[in-house]
Amino acid sequence: MVKIILFTGDSHTCGQGADGFTMTDESVAYNPYNGEGIGRNMRFYGRDYVNLVREEVDKLTGSESVELTFDRLAGMFVLDTRSGCAIVTKPITLKGDESRDSFYTLRFAARTEPAEVRLTSPGRDEKLTLAVKQPRYGELSFFDIPVWLEAGGSVTVAPISGEVLIESAARYAGEYAVIRQGVGCCSTVRMADTCFPYCAEVFRPHIVAAEAHTINDWLTRCTPETYRENLARLLVKFGGIAERAVILLTVSPVCGAQAMPHNDSPYNDFIEASRGAAVGLKINCPLIMADANAAMERELAGLGEAERFERLFADNWHVNNLGHRIYADEVMKALKTIL
Repeated sequence: MVKIILFTGDSHTCGQGADGFTMTDESVAYNPYNGEGIGRNMRFYGRDYVNLVREEVDKLTGSESVELTFDRLAGMFVLDTRSGCAIVTKPITLKGDESRDSFYTLRFAARTEPAEVRLTSPGRDEKLTLAVKQPRYGELSFFDIPVWLEAGGSVTVAPISGEVLIESAARYAGEYAVIRQGVGCCSTVRMADTCFPYCAEVFRPHIVAAEAHTINDWLTRCTPETYRENLARLLVKFGGIAERAVILLTVSPVCGAQAMPHNDSPYNDFIEASRGAAVGLKINCPLIMADANAAMERELAGLGEAERFERLFADNWHVNNLGHRIYADEVMKALKTIL
């Protein structure tokens, strides 16, 4: 069975700031705080940290990953498209690797109007209802459905009722699949209490690489002590589902205001709280620190505010390609100790 390395987090884990990331069309209503589902995550060609790690893990382990975007799926199966999705009007079959175990993520779009779809693969015959109360992007929310396949297996997606929309699929083969579940504007509390079932638990991960959500918790105006407690609670939940290890990824520095109007407490107090959350914390597997914040501060040492921004940032709260490279390097240091 393909083992899952799961990346969770907020817009940094979506890939924002790196080349290749596309912001939501301003004409589309965006509900980042109330909308259900995952974020608009970076395509495989983008240069963010999750893609960089995936490329290195594939090379290191002989694994393989391929993204099938909605337009590629539409061309393969002669389907119409709308709103950045392929409309599944007939059964389509996605094949796995002939000689190795495979894993698919199927990214469906859900609306307030329900649709039903049947997934069939060896040992699986499941009807899914695609529906949400609060869409995240206009009328749509997105969810990844995992499918594990043995060598030579395939999965068939068959519409039952309503409009079945698929935004993309990703096929992995070999020992590992590096997948992401980024949710923009997401705090630790939201990840633990709302997103956890569909962003983490469903994937039965071997390893969880958990971005610490520091900026979004800081913006909730909670105290550093409360943030530390909330992050520790989230790490315990990840430890309950990770088979091998949990990696805690500290978040980048920020530019601009370091406290008010965002929070009474300085941002760096929250960074220290994220480090402190792991100290002495008991979870059901090893907990490893990937301190990207410290690595970025070393990169910025001695620079003024304008020079710091130019060196590392795409905007005040998101790092550029170099920042994503540092994220990836720190995660890879941790991964190489456990792969």
